Amino acid sequence: MRINRLFGAITLLAALGASGLAFADGPAGEGGTEMSRADMISAADSYLATMTTDVGTVATMRDDAEGDDVSRYRCIRDVWTAVNGFTAVAEQALAALRSASDSDLELINHQWGLIEVAHQRVTAGPAEARQCTGSEQFFAGSEGERSSSSDDGIPDYSVTGTGRLIDIWRRFVNEHYPEGTPFI
Repeated sequence: MRINRLFGAITLLAALGASGLAFADGPAGEGGTEMSRADMISAADSYLATMTTDVGTVATMRDDAEGDDVSRYRCIRDVWTAVNGFTAVAEQALAALRSASDSDLELINHQWGLIEVAHQRVTAGPAEARQCTGSEQFFAGSEGERSSSSDDGIPDYSVTGTGRLIDIWRRFVNEHYPEGTPFI
Protein backbone atom coordinates (compact mmCIF):
# COMPACT_ATOMS: atom_id res chain seq x y z
CA MET A 1 0.00 0.00 0.00
CA ARG A 2 2.89 2.36 0.81
CA ILE A 3 4.47 1.55 -2.54
CA ASN A 4 1.28 2.62 -4.34
CA ARG A 5 1.18 5.89 -2.41
CA LEU A 6 4.85 6.50 -3.09
CA PHE A 7 4.34 5.70 -6.78
CA GLY A 8 1.36 8.09 -6.90
CA ALA A 9 3.38 10.87 -5.30
CA ILE A 10 6.30 10.31 -7.67
CA THR A 11 3.92 10.29 -10.63
CA LEU A 12 2.37 13.55 -9.46
CA LEU A 13 5.75 15.17 -9.04
CA ALA A 14 6.84 13.96 -12.47
CA ALA A 15 3.65 15.29 -14.04
CA LEU A 16 4.19 18.65 -12.37
CA GLY A 17 7.79 18.72 -13.52
CA ALA A 18 6.77 17.82 -17.09
CA SER A 19 4.21 20.61 -17.15
CA GLY A 20 6.97 23.10 -16.48
CA LEU A 21 5.05 24.65 -13.59
CA ALA A 22 4.22 27.75 -15.58
CA PHE A 23 1.72 28.54 -12.84
CA ALA A 24 4.38 29.54 -10.29
CA ASP A 25 6.39 31.92 -12.46
CA GLY A 26 4.96 35.07 -11.02
CA PRO A 27 1.83 37.12 -10.49
CA ALA A 28 -1.12 36.84 -12.83
CA GLY A 29 -0.25 38.34 -16.18
CA GLU A 30 3.50 37.71 -15.73
CA GLY A 31 3.74 34.04 -16.71
CA GLY A 32 1.29 32.87 -14.06
CA THR A 33 -2.34 31.92 -14.42
CA GLU A 34 -4.90 34.58 -15.26
CA MET A 35 -7.51 33.35 -12.78
CA SER A 36 -8.25 35.12 -9.53
CA ARG A 37 -8.01 33.19 -6.26
CA ALA A 38 -11.80 33.20 -5.89
CA ASP A 39 -12.18 31.76 -9.41
CA MET A 40 -9.60 29.09 -8.61
CA ILE A 41 -11.46 28.11 -5.45
CA SER A 42 -14.77 27.98 -7.32
CA ALA A 43 -13.28 25.86 -10.13
CA ALA A 44 -11.53 23.62 -7.60
CA ASP A 45 -14.84 22.99 -5.82
CA SER A 46 -16.43 21.84 -9.08
CA TYR A 47 -13.31 19.77 -9.89
CA LEU A 48 -13.55 18.03 -6.52
CA ALA A 49 -17.22 17.23 -7.11
CA THR A 50 -16.41 15.47 -10.39
CA MET A 51 -13.34 13.84 -8.87
CA THR A 52 -15.43 12.40 -6.03
CA THR A 53 -17.85 10.96 -8.59
CA ASP A 54 -14.97 9.44 -10.57
CA VAL A 55 -13.45 7.90 -7.42
CA GLY A 56 -16.87 6.39 -6.64
CA THR A 57 -17.10 4.98 -10.17
CA VAL A 58 -13.70 3.31 -9.89
CA ALA A 59 -14.52 2.05 -6.37
CA THR A 60 -17.70 0.43 -7.70
CA MET A 61 -15.72 -1.21 -10.49
CA ARG A 62 -13.17 -2.41 -7.92
CA ASP A 63 -15.88 -3.91 -5.72
CA ASP A 64 -17.53 -5.60 -8.73
CA ALA A 65 -14.20 -7.12 -9.83
CA GLU A 66 -13.26 -8.46 -6.39
CA GLY A 67 -14.42 -12.01 -7.11
CA ASP A 68 -13.16 -11.99 -10.70
CA ASP A 69 -9.71 -12.49 -12.11
CA VAL A 70 -7.01 -11.48 -9.63
CA SER A 71 -5.00 -9.51 -12.18
CA ARG A 72 -8.04 -7.45 -13.18
CA TYR A 73 -8.89 -6.79 -9.56
CA ARG A 74 -5.35 -5.69 -8.78
CA CYS A 75 -5.25 -3.44 -11.83
CA ILE A 76 -8.51 -1.74 -10.86
CA ARG A 77 -7.39 -1.54 -7.23
CA ASP A 78 -4.19 0.21 -8.33
CA VAL A 79 -6.21 2.69 -10.40
CA TRP A 80 -8.50 3.28 -7.42
CA THR A 81 -5.50 3.85 -5.15
CA ALA A 82 -4.10 6.39 -7.60
CA VAL A 83 -7.35 8.33 -8.10
CA ASN A 84 -8.05 8.25 -4.37
CA GLY A 85 -4.56 9.62 -3.68
CA PHE A 86 -4.87 12.35 -6.30
CA THR A 87 -8.23 13.36 -4.84
CA ALA A 88 -6.62 13.64 -1.41
CA VAL A 89 -3.85 15.79 -2.92
CA ALA A 90 -6.47 18.06 -4.51
CA GLU A 91 -8.40 18.35 -1.23
CA GLN A 92 -5.24 19.32 0.65
CA ALA A 93 -4.25 21.79 -2.09
CA LEU A 94 -7.72 23.36 -1.96
CA ALA A 95 -7.46 23.77 1.81
CA ALA A 96 -4.05 25.41 1.37
CA LEU A 97 -5.44 27.59 -1.43
CA ARG A 98 -8.28 28.77 0.80
CA SER A 99 -5.94 29.58 3.67
CA ALA A 100 -3.26 31.29 1.55
CA SER A 101 -2.97 35.04 1.70
CA ASP A 102 -3.76 37.00 -1.44
CA SER A 103 -0.21 38.34 -1.58
CA ASP A 104 1.40 34.87 -1.75
CA LEU A 105 0.95 34.35 -5.49
CA GLU A 106 3.59 31.65 -5.74
CA LEU A 107 1.79 29.46 -3.20
CA ILE A 108 -1.60 30.15 -4.78
CA ASN A 109 -0.38 29.23 -8.25
CA HIS A 110 1.43 26.14 -6.96
CA GLN A 111 -1.68 24.84 -5.18
CA TRP A 112 -3.77 25.54 -8.28
CA GLY A 113 -1.28 23.56 -10.37
CA LEU A 114 -1.60 20.61 -8.00
CA ILE A 115 -5.38 20.76 -8.26
CA GLU A 116 -5.33 20.90 -12.06
CA VAL A 117 -2.95 17.96 -12.44
CA ALA A 118 -4.86 15.89 -9.89
CA HIS A 119 -8.12 16.65 -11.70
CA GLN A 120 -6.68 15.54 -15.02
CA ARG A 121 -5.39 12.29 -13.56
CA VAL A 122 -8.61 11.47 -11.69
CA THR A 123 -10.74 12.25 -14.75
CA ALA A 124 -8.76 9.63 -16.69
CA GLY A 125 -9.21 7.06 -13.88
CA PRO A 126 -12.51 5.47 -14.95
CA ALA A 127 -11.20 4.93 -18.48
CA GLU A 128 -8.04 3.32 -17.08
CA ALA A 129 -10.17 1.05 -14.90
CA ARG A 130 -12.30 0.06 -17.90
CA GLN A 131 -9.10 -0.85 -19.73
CA CYS A 132 -8.23 -3.15 -16.82
CA THR A 133 -11.47 -5.06 -17.35
CA GLY A 134 -11.06 -5.12 -21.11
CA SER A 135 -14.33 -3.25 -21.64
CA GLU A 136 -12.59 -0.22 -23.13
CA GLN A 137 -10.84 -0.93 -26.40
CA PHE A 138 -9.49 1.43 -28.99
CA PHE A 139 -9.46 1.18 -32.74
CA ALA A 140 -7.80 3.64 -35.07
CA GLY A 141 -9.96 4.07 -38.15
CA SER A 142 -13.57 4.32 -39.09
CA GLU A 143 -16.21 1.77 -38.21
CA GLY A 144 -16.56 0.61 -41.79
CA GLU A 145 -12.89 -0.28 -42.17
CA ARG A 146 -12.91 -3.14 -39.66
CA SER A 147 -12.77 -6.57 -41.16
CA SER A 148 -11.24 -9.92 -40.41
CA SER A 149 -10.52 -12.98 -42.45
CA SER A 150 -8.89 -16.33 -42.01
CA ASP A 151 -6.83 -18.36 -44.40
CA ASP A 152 -8.22 -21.87 -44.72
CA GLY A 153 -5.03 -22.99 -46.44
CA ILE A 154 -2.99 -22.85 -43.22
CA PRO A 155 -2.15 -26.42 -42.18
CA ASP A 156 -2.98 -27.71 -38.72
CA TYR A 157 0.14 -27.34 -36.60
CA SER A 158 -1.46 -28.10 -33.28
CA VAL A 159 0.83 -29.57 -30.67
CA THR A 160 -1.60 -32.34 -29.75
CA GLY A 161 -2.58 -33.32 -33.28
CA THR A 162 -0.79 -35.27 -35.95
CA GLY A 163 0.00 -32.28 -38.13
CA ARG A 164 3.20 -31.70 -40.04
CA LEU A 165 4.90 -29.93 -37.13
CA ILE A 166 4.48 -32.94 -34.87
CA ASP A 167 5.87 -35.20 -37.58
CA ILE A 168 8.92 -32.94 -38.00
CA TRP A 169 9.47 -32.91 -34.24
CA ARG A 170 9.26 -36.70 -33.94
CA ARG A 171 11.69 -37.17 -36.84
CA PHE A 172 14.13 -34.69 -35.23
CA VAL A 173 13.99 -36.42 -31.86
CA ASN A 174 14.37 -39.89 -33.37
CA GLU A 175 17.44 -38.81 -35.36
CA HIS A 176 19.20 -36.90 -32.57
CA TYR A 177 18.32 -38.68 -29.35
CA PRO A 178 18.70 -42.36 -28.52
CA GLU A 179 15.75 -44.55 -27.75
CA GLY A 180 14.38 -44.45 -24.25
CA THR A 181 14.90 -40.74 -23.73
CA PRO A 182 12.10 -38.77 -22.09
CA PHE A 183 11.80 -36.42 -25.10
CA ILE A 184 9.27 -38.53 -26.99
